[in-house]
Amino acid sequence: MKEHQVFESKTESRKGVPPEAERFFRDKLLKKFDNPSFLPQRKEIEKALLGLPHCSEGSTSERDEWVNFLRARGIFEIWTQEYIELFGKYLADRIQVYKKDNKDPVTILEVGAGDGKLTHYLRKSLDRFAPGSFQIHATDVGREEGMHDEYQVLRTFPIEEIDNKRAIKKYQPAIVIFSWMPTNTDYTHEFREADCVQEYILIGLRDEEAMGYDWDMENFRTGSEEETPQYILDGFERISLDALSEIQFSRTNVIYNQSETITVSFQRKETK
Repeated sequence: MKEHQVFESKTESRKGVPPEAERFFRDKLLKKFDNPSFLPQRKEIEKALLGLPHCSEGSTSERDEWVNFLRARGIFEIWTQEYIELFGKYLADRIQVYKKDNKDPVTILEVGAGDGKLTHYLRKSLDRFAPGSFQIHATDVGREEGMHDEYQVLRTFPIEEIDNKRAIKKYQPAIVIFSWMPTNTDYTHEFREADCVQEYILIGLRDEEAMGYDWDMENFRTGSEEETPQYILDGFERISLDALSEIQFSRTNVIYNQSETITVSFQRKETK
């Protein structure tokens, strides 16, 4: 299981780097996020977080500003060039598994796609690693009654507003991706019930963290001796994608100064 990645936070500047220079770099980086096509390198995020002061009670710190920036834009996971490239390579390998002798492209469906950035970046990555072998679609249900404002994300790239069941029926995906499911919801049974779905991939907080999933349901949870997880009963097995998890960044890096997110695959056993 992925270990916590702790980034030492310093109120003083890094050795030899003036505080104003660090602040200038971080401010410049934040402005880059207003460009929809901006995809940072991992080292840019690391550099920014290493010098970011702690949140201070009763006052507004620069870390508070970062947290508010991410929340205002509905950013949960901070995609990087390295993560997208590695994820693209993983999906390209899985495409070959599901494609076999079939000439038709393998369909990938992202549900709960939010701003559409993940699908946008993955499409570019897969154009390099699996050209002509895939189709990828981004869908989201749109605004739902009672949904927290944090999940009302501005569409940056094209998103089809359609619920998960209809999207699966329409596109018949072999692979489904969901990043950061909303609080107290679990759509994974909809993925397993569809015969076309051979694998679904969840991105979010590690199992023991309270991301909003109900861990008594059937998503990340591995289960206890007294309870067999539903995904096992449904013929799936869980595969931790540690190489991806090790290089993830999310808002938890900013809020708690450590990484809490992981990427996990659930695969039908007969098609592994």
